[in-house]
Amino acid sequence: MTVAINHLRTETLENPLGIDANHPRLSWRMETARKGAKQSAYQVVGRVGKVLHWDSRRVESGHSTHIPYGGELHSRDRIEWMVRIWDETGAMTESEPAIFEMGLLKPEDWQTKWIGGDLSGGVWTSVPSPYLRKEFLLKTSVAPKKGGKPAVLKARLFITALGVYEASLNGQRISADLFNPGWTDYNKRIHYHTYDVTSMLKPGANALAVLLGDGWYCGHLEWRGRQRYGDRPRLLAQLEITFADGSTQTIVSDETWKHNYGALLASDMLMGEDYDARREFDGWDKPGFDESNWRAVVPFETPKGKLVAANVNPVRATQEIHPLSVTDVDDWPIHRWVFDLGQNMVGHVRLKVNGKPGQTITLRHAEALISDPPLSPNGTLYSIALRTAKSIDHYTCKGGGEEIWEPRFTFHGFRYVEVVGVESRPPLDMITGIVVHTDLPMTGSFECSEPLLNRLQQNIQWSQRGNFLSIPTDCPQRDERLGWTGDILAFAPTAVFNMDVSAFLEDWSHELALAQRDDGAVPMIAPDLNLMNEEGGPAWADALIGVPWALYQAYGDSSLLAELYPAFKKFMAWLETNSPGHIRAASGWQGFGDWLSTVETPRTLIATAHYAHSVDLMSRIADILGYKDEAANFRVLLEEIRSAFQDRFILPGGLILNNTQTGYALALAFDLFRSEVRAAAAENLSKNIRDNGNKLTTGFVGTPHLLSALSENGHLDNAYALLLQKDYPSWLYPVTQGATTIWERWDGWRHDRGFQSWMMNSFNHYAYGAVGNWMYQVIAGIRPDPEHPGFQRFILKPEIGSNLTYACAEYESLYGKVISDWKIDADELNWKFTIPANTSAAVVVNGISSLYESGQYELRIKI
Repeated sequence: MTVAINHLRTETLENPLGIDANHPRLSWRMETARKGAKQSAYQVVGRVGKVLHWDSRRVESGHSTHIPYGGELHSRDRIEWMVRIWDETGAMTESEPAIFEMGLLKPEDWQTKWIGGDLSGGVWTSVPSPYLRKEFLLKTSVAPKKGGKPAVLKARLFITALGVYEASLNGQRISADLFNPGWTDYNKRIHYHTYDVTSMLKPGANALAVLLGDGWYCGHLEWRGRQRYGDRPRLLAQLEITFADGSTQTIVSDETWKHNYGALLASDMLMGEDYDARREFDGWDKPGFDESNWRAVVPFETPKGKLVAANVNPVRATQEIHPLSVTDVDDWPIHRWVFDLGQNMVGHVRLKVNGKPGQTITLRHAEALISDPPLSPNGTLYSIALRTAKSIDHYTCKGGGEEIWEPRFTFHGFRYVEVVGVESRPPLDMITGIVVHTDLPMTGSFECSEPLLNRLQQNIQWSQRGNFLSIPTDCPQRDERLGWTGDILAFAPTAVFNMDVSAFLEDWSHELALAQRDDGAVPMIAPDLNLMNEEGGPAWADALIGVPWALYQAYGDSSLLAELYPAFKKFMAWLETNSPGHIRAASGWQGFGDWLSTVETPRTLIATAHYAHSVDLMSRIADILGYKDEAANFRVLLEEIRSAFQDRFILPGGLILNNTQTGYALALAFDLFRSEVRAAAAENLSKNIRDNGNKLTTGFVGTPHLLSALSENGHLDNAYALLLQKDYPSWLYPVTQGATTIWERWDGWRHDRGFQSWMMNSFNHYAYGAVGNWMYQVIAGIRPDPEHPGFQRFILKPEIGSNLTYACAEYESLYGKVISDWKIDADELNWKFTIPANTSAAVVVNGISSLYESGQYELRIKI
C-alpha cells in the first residue's frame, strides 16, 4: 500500500517565519493503511535555494518527532527541508518540501527605534489609541518586470509592540492575528512576529500603518489599576525588502513617522472599547493620505525586555455564534435588549446597525442573568461578578447607512449581551458572537452513550478554548484573567488531549521559569504581578515541574526538561530549605490548600504530598537527561519524604489524617501509602465517598486525582458512580443546570439557593475539567505509556462501567490519529481501534496485554 510523509512541522508549527531556535526541532508523519508499517530510517535534507545546507544522511531510527536540524543558522536564513524515510521493507518514500525562516537573532540586526504617541493616561484613566503611519517610496532603480511591477524578491515585516497592535500595508491588514505580541513579562522578554508582505507592496508610494492598543502592557490586568509595565503603548517595526538584483531597502520605526488620535477613543482588555465612527480617518492606512495635521511620533528608550521570536500559535477569531433570542428586559426609562447567544464564550461581538449620526450603542457582557425579581428586574445581566471589570463596549454611529463594527483590542467572557441605545426591537442578526482564543489545533474528541457526559466534554473544551488566550488564564470575564499556576497544573493532562498545546504551554513554562525568584521560590501566577508577597505555595509552585512533565508525556520531547532543569533544581533547593523534617509548609504561608473544596484537608498534608511528587518527577527527569547521580539522590530524598509523610499523616489501617477524599487521592496518586495498607486506604476512600452519598468533596487539588485513585485501586464502579452523579456537588450538576462551560465552583449557581458569592464566581474556569483526562484514558482507554512518552508506543485499555453502552475517542498524536471505539451489544463488546503508522500499542483485554502494530482492528469480546 502507498506510503506518504505528511504533517511536516518545525518547532511544532507549519512553515514558520522568524523563529530563533538554534537547532529547530523537525517532525513528520508516516501515513499508510498497511498494517505493521514502520519507519526504519530517515534522512533530512535542508537547502538554501538550490544549495545544500545540511544533510543528516541516513539515520537508523524510527523516530519522526523533535529531530534537531543540524545546520548552522543565521539571521534571515530561509531553509527548505524535506525528509526521506525507509520503511520496514526497505522501501524509500520522499516528502514534499517544507520551509522555515530564521528571525533576527542578534540585537544589532534591529535598526529601529521604539515609537509611540504623545499622550499617556494614568493608573485609572486611559487615553485614545494612537494611529501611526509611515509613507515611503519603493526603490525605483530596480528594473520592472513585465507589467511594470518592481522585481521584489521578498519582503519581511518584523514587528512588535509594548501593548497590542494591528498593522496594515497599503490598506490591507498584515494578518488575521489578534492581540500581538501577546502577554509576557515585558521587563524580561518581548515577543516579535515576522510576516511575509511581499505581495502587498506596489510600485511607487506605499504606506505602513499601525494602530496601537493598551493591551496587557499599560491597560488593566486586574483590580489594582492600569500601567503595571508602562504608561502608553509603543511600536517597534522593521520592514526589510529584498529586490531581484540583490539590493535592499529597509523601512524602520523612527522619528519620521507621524501619529494622531481618531475613532478608537479607549481600548482596554478588562474594561472594553469605545469607538466613535465619526472620527474615522478615511484612507489613513493608504498612500496619498493628507497627514499635514498629524504630529511626529515620540521616540522611547529601548526597554529592558529581550526581543524573542514568537514561536507560538497566534490568537485569532475562529468561530461565529448567532443569538438564539432577544428580550426587552427593561423598557423604562430606556430599552435594554438582551441577546442570548446560547453558549458561554470568549471574544467580542460584531455589531450591525443602521443608526443616526452620533447615536451611541452600548454593549454590556455577562455570563449569566439575574432571574430573582427582588434583586433586579427579571433577566438583567449578572454583572456584579465581574467585579471591577466593566466589560462594556460603546459604538457611536457616523450615520448614512449600515455600519458593521468589531472591537479590536478587548475581549470578554459572556453568553449574554445587553444592547442599549436602540428604541425598537433589534433583529437577531444585529449581534454576532466572535469566538477568540489562541488558535490551537484540536486534537481530541470524546463521546459516549450518556448525553450529559458529552455535554461535559464540550464544556471542558469550551473552557480550554476561552482560557487559552495568549497565556493559560484562570477565567476570562472578571478582573482576574491571570496565569494561575495551580489551575494549569491540574488541567494540563487534559489539555494535551484536547488540543496541540506543545508550543503554547512550552512558551508559558519559560515564562514561569523567568518569574522564579532568586532564592528558588516560584510565584503563584505567570507572568508574575506580585499579587501577594508569598511564593506560589503547594500545588501551585509545583507547576514549574508538573506542566513540562505533562508535555513530555504527551509529546515525548525532553528538550524543555533540559532547558528548565537548572530552574527545577533551584526550586528543589528552596523546597528542601523550607521543609523542616521533610514536612513542607510546616509553618508560615501554607498555600491555598484544596482550593474550593467542600471539606478541608490539612494544608501541610497537601504540601508534603506535592513535595514528594515533585521530587519523584525530578528523579525521573534526571534519569532522562542522564544525570544518574542526581537521580539517585532524588530517589533517596523521596524515600525520606515518604517516610515523613507516613509518620505524620497516615494512621493505622490505611486511614489518612482528617479522613478526606483529597488526602486519600493524593497519597494514592503519589504512592505515599505503604504497600501493605494501600488496598485498605483505597477502601477507606471508597467508603468515604459512599458515606457521602456518592458525592465528591474535593477542590482544585484533589479533584484531578480522585477518579484515578479509585479506578486504579479496584474501585472502578465507585469512580463511575461519582462521575455520573447529577446532584450537587458533581461534574454533571452544572450540566443539568444548563452550563455550557466548566464552573469555578461546584455551586456557582444552585437551583435551591441561587448564585454563590459574587466576589468570586466564574462560570468559565477549566480546573474541574481535569476529569477529561480520565474520560479519555479510562472510559475510552487511550493512555500514554509512561515508559515510552510521545505516543510512538501507547496503551489501549478501556475500563467499562456503569450503564454506558458505547464510547468513542479520537486523539491526534504527533504520529497520527489514535481511535478507540467500543460498543456493547447484548453480552458482547465490539471494540474497534486504530493504531497510526510507525507506532504500536499495548492492547489490554481482560487483564492480558498484547502488543499490536499499526493498523485498524476490530475485536469482539464476550462480557
